[in-house]
Amino acid sequence: MRWAGEEMDLDPSHRQDVRARQCRGQRVLAIRSKGTGLSIVAGINWGSSSLNKTHPDPLTVNAEMSGATLATAKANIEAGVHERMAGVAKKNDEHWLQAVLRRHPKVLGLEQPVLRELPAWRPQGFSKKGQDRGRGFVDLAGLDATGRLLLVETKLGVDDMLVLQGLDYYIWAEANRARLTTRLDCRPDVDFEISYCVGDKEGKEPQLSRHATGQTNALADDIRWHVQLVSDWVGDNPTADRFPLRLVPPPPPLKTGPGAKTG
Repeated sequence: MRWAGEEMDLDPSHRQDVRARQCRGQRVLAIRSKGTGLSIVAGINWGSSSLNKTHPDPLTVNAEMSGATLATAKANIEAGVHERMAGVAKKNDEHWLQAVLRRHPKVLGLEQPVLRELPAWRPQGFSKKGQDRGRGFVDLAGLDATGRLLLVETKLGVDDMLVLQGLDYYIWAEANRARLTTRLDCRPDVDFEISYCVGDKEGKEPQLSRHATGQTNALADDIRWHVQLVSDWVGDNPTADRFPLRLVPPPPPLKTGPGAKTG
């Protein structure tokens, strides 16, 4: 873990039951208790649903790690980093975006500590027993320079659920205000604000859903929210264009000339 903590491309992603590290949002190391020892999964565990069926065999450790076992673990982790950064696991996905933003929190106006993938509950469809709840994750949460607590919802590309998901997590945060503010060591009456952060998978100009204006107009007046359009995030050098409170950015100008759509 000390070695992993010094690696520039590895970020912490610990949970109560696991000590873990990720590379741009992809887990490449997981250490769990097993019996009287530890189970170590080093490298990318692709899972049965992946086209790539390979996965590293867990290393079982019941005593001080031997040099050979440590070398194997390091080699598997480094292979996983390569697969994420330049290999078969390289994909411009939301996990990558979130990891980069956590590495550069000032881009969003956030100050350390910044929580990533904070476990939460949100509505998840309906059943015969009524509305069900499902496990969700607040993408990022932290204080900004003014002392407000930002709940960051990230999306890549146009997504009609952006505004509603941010609202779900805002409601969850209010219901769990005491725990959340204790975790971030801030005043219990701190103002919450939703930060809708949108990037583009292809590196083009980010765009919001055509429903975003109507959905945000329907939010209660006492809910604070703003929009940030994120660019240049794949190369680990992100920039963000933050719009004023409760303002949806205008759509990009219509293309003109040959080949432009009309109607």
